[in-house]
Amino acid sequence: TSVKHFQPPTQKCTCSLNYVNCVCANSCCSQSQQSSVGATNYDQALDKAIWRRFQLQLKLPQPTRAMAIEWFDGFAQRIGHPLGYASSTLADKLKGLSFAELEEFGLDVQRKYVLGLPESEQKIKQITKNCLEFWSKRMHV
Repeated sequence: TSVKHFQPPTQKCTCSLNYVNCVCANSCCSQSQQSSVGATNYDQALDKAIWRRFQLQLKLPQPTRAMAIEWFDGFAQRIGHPLGYASSTLADKLKGLSFAELEEFGLDVQRKYVLGLPESEQKIKQITKNCLEFWSKRMHV
């Protein structure tokens, strides 16, 4: 679980020391102008009492193949070079990942590319292949 925005309450709070529980429990102590936003890929792991503290819950669907292709196209434009594979191939190989995970994959490739410069300019396909192999094992564990 990651919290995007959290302002601690101004008065003393007797929240649990567990960070997630504390953030969620602070809603009882918070002022009306404060807001908390949380995100998780493991909603089933959180206690039902935590979910009751959020007024609004949004479930974001997994990206479709077309959405993943569009995302990879945009990512390649943002970083200024292709990833060595067609966006459709990457979308097929990484099917089932969330947008956050696609971004993590892309940043993994980019980080290895940058750290290997200038030689990596000729090895981007191999870098991406290695990352695909790693992520394939990660997805099937």
